[in-house]
Amino acid sequence: EPTTPTNYYSNNNITNTTTTKTMDDDCRMLVRDAFTKVGVTFFGHLAANYRYYYQQAQLDTTNKDAIVYAIRTEHLWSDLVAVDKMVGGDGNFSSSVQGKKEDHGSSLYKKETLSTDRNIFLVCCALREDIIAYRSIIEKASNLNVIEKQRMYELTWNKCNVTSWEMLDEKCHKCNVTSW
Repeated sequence: EPTTPTNYYSNNNITNTTTTKTMDDDCRMLVRDAFTKVGVTFFGHLAANYRYYYQQAQLDTTNKDAIVYAIRTEHLWSDLVAVDKMVGGDGNFSSSVQGKKEDHGSSLYKKETLSTDRNIFLVCCALREDIIAYRSIIEKASNLNVIEKQRMYELTWNKCNVTSWEMLDEKCHKCNVTSW
């Protein structure tokens, strides 16, 4: 039965919708709710994921022949320069932005890792629809060559402890993520 939508953000400020007292506990509850509750409305990066942008761009329907450019976080400036040149620019950005990095304070947050390979794998399965959209975007990216695309796939496979998309699908089908 669908639950009443819950907005986790209000006016760009985090709203505590749980009974927890710490941000770490709130984050854990938010992640749990993202994977288990139906009808929960998320904002920011929780809502605007790969699947969201893939659907908004209608890359599988109306715009299936669209030219897609991928700007990878880990190659941000080299990708931006290359894409700028591909669309007729000179690849030069003003010195006030070139090389700039902004993390909006996230570098100050406590970094926790998932405790086991199994936990990481469960998250991969829970994010499977988003991973499928990510793969489709990378496949369509005209600014990435075959080797770069393969490297992007391998990053995902390594994180999920698999060696192919087929292996991820097979292992996720055997796993009941909804039983968390």
